Amino acid sequence: MSVFRSIRIGLAVSLGFSALTGCATIKYDGLTVLGPPPRDAAETAYRNNLAALVANQKLERLGHSTPVLAADAAPADAELAKTRSELEKAAARLGDEPEIAAKAPKNARGFANEWRTARQIFVLGPDQPGDSANIYRFSGVQARKLQVTLVRPGDVAVRLSLDCDGPVSTRRKSGSRLSLIIGHGERGPELTFGDETNACTADAFFPENGKTRRYRLLRDETHAPAVAALESAFEVCATPPAGRLTALEKAFWSARWLSQTCAFDPGKVTLLREERAAFDAKVAVLLGAPLPERFYRDQDPCAPLDFSQAPRLSLIYLSYLDIKADFSGHVINRLLRHHAARGAIIRIIATDVLEREKDRAMLERLAVDYPNVEIRAFKWKAPSGIGFRDRVAAAHRVHHIKMIAGISPDSGRSRAVVGSRNIHDGFLFKDPVDLSAYPELNQYSRNGGLTLDYYSNWTDFDLSIAGDKAVRTLAAHLSSFWHGDADTFAVRPFSIGGKTAAALSGRGLMRHFISAPFADGRALEDYYAELFDAARHTIEIVNPYLNLTPKLRTAFEAALNRGVKVTIVGRINLYGDLGGTLLTEMNMQFLNTYGDRITFREYREPDVLLHAKILMIDREFVVVSSVNLNNRSFLHDTENGIAVLDPAFYARMKPHFDAYFSASDPVAGRKLKAFWRALLSVRVLREAL
Repeated sequence: MSVFRSIRIGLAVSLGFSALTGCATIKYDGLTVLGPPPRDAAETAYRNNLAALVANQKLERLGHSTPVLAADAAPADAELAKTRSELEKAAARLGDEPEIAAKAPKNARGFANEWRTARQIFVLGPDQPGDSANIYRFSGVQARKLQVTLVRPGDVAVRLSLDCDGPVSTRRKSGSRLSLIIGHGERGPELTFGDETNACTADAFFPENGKTRRYRLLRDETHAPAVAALESAFEVCATPPAGRLTALEKAFWSARWLSQTCAFDPGKVTLLREERAAFDAKVAVLLGAPLPERFYRDQDPCAPLDFSQAPRLSLIYLSYLDIKADFSGHVINRLLRHHAARGAIIRIIATDVLEREKDRAMLERLAVDYPNVEIRAFKWKAPSGIGFRDRVAAAHRVHHIKMIAGISPDSGRSRAVVGSRNIHDGFLFKDPVDLSAYPELNQYSRNGGLTLDYYSNWTDFDLSIAGDKAVRTLAAHLSSFWHGDADTFAVRPFSIGGKTAAALSGRGLMRHFISAPFADGRALEDYYAELFDAARHTIEIVNPYLNLTPKLRTAFEAALNRGVKVTIVGRINLYGDLGGTLLTEMNMQFLNTYGDRITFREYREPDVLLHAKILMIDREFVVVSSVNLNNRSFLHDTENGIAVLDPAFYARMKPHFDAYFSASDPVAGRKLKAFWRALLSVRVLREAL
């Protein structure tokens, strides 16, 4: 199938045009897509916004040059030009405000239509005695095409026989019964499941132990309907008239292209500045209690665990830049194994380029032993036809959404942690842990250089959230990223604004946002620029990376010109970070530019790198997030965070800001050498930092 033909199919299924018809069967260019009609104006507006986001990504994947058509142009070229024109028209809406529904219904909604390609992996391996399960979950939530890539680690091939209740196909075979050979160390073949296929039995013969392992492959929509319903959710948010709002209130309540939840009551919120308390909060999501003291005293990741207080969990999300095979990672791995053995659906995502051999092996072994665990290594793939700058971006673009969430069917047992720490011992221990007794785990040293096995100690900030409804909302929101389009990286928006005449204060409420700047038109950059523009009195920041985009720089300077008092606790010296020499010079350039107009303090604790990301405005607006104030966060990396409009919450946060401030010292700028000035003036480099 030609490239432009497949794109037209994708556009048809993206529902941008279905939203306008109101028909259950949508005709477009001779193709038929089944889906229920919009139920009301809110769903119509939601589909239109999704269509614009998908069209933007389809347009990028189509390429960056429109063919010049002669009078006798080939039909294929004419079709390509027509497709581009239609995509450009749909994507142009990203330059305007997203569509708002005529009114805001109170409840979350379910979105049933098909718009994406779903792609999962199934890691095949032999049983481990006493430590195995055999149910593999596949999800066709909103998928027009559902594919599962078979992965076989190890040294020998495996023979797999499939018997399904509906059609399954590979490139060469199709039918309800298939026999396949999966080569060792290979990714493939790829199975495509028919819409009516809900279950399969799979027998895999493993030569290394001479045994056959029987799997059950089950579709979530049929066999885990509660999870599928949660992961199909979207929200219609109350959006009060802008004329009644202050600038900060407008920033909090506004609908935007940035994916965000409606305002929600978080329940109990715990502020986590101390490293051990933060790790214990992540442990408590899975164990129901903090780690016993002996774990920290003996630094033994394999010490006995008491699961008597562990919650019953049906769905677990684990999303981080890094998930390391060290003390921290191994403890989390053991806790995940407990829940996997009890049937929880577990979804894990980390960054491919940062996974070391032992990290990958730890997660892969977990997925082999428990097929209900799905792992993903995020790696953004550049579309064809892009320029040099975008190709450089593709090489360093990473996954930076930080969250663990556990959903329990039992009241009061769901928990989530959001912030900016990773699963890495550098966020827990001052010095590397001696793990020499465990050769499967990483043994760090403090050696510098260009290595991903370096060790630095970080001070950071997280939030623990305990409200059942809030945690379900957070997990549902993260699932909208997880269930994005595998071909284009388009991400479904989680909410749409709906008009309301009600007076809304926002006090005690939060909103969670997820940014995918390559998929949402850099909406996070617009959001932060709006926040800087909204400031009237104070901006207080804790952030280690200071490299503003041109748009943010304009808004930041405008705030200074209005007389807004800006206080930043940062870290000029980033030696010990990966690329620390260059990052240090970048931060010094920021200080040289703004040091005489702001209060800047450098976090002083030696051998500890500041890593928290806090933004507070006018003593009533707070953002705790994974977002660095650099080009990377706004142009390249996925990010997430919690926004709060509440003077009472600011009052809770202020002592933590003051603690960072008190642990910091004034610092003077210094002139950059000509080499660094020249290097940092290179646009493609600045955008990578």
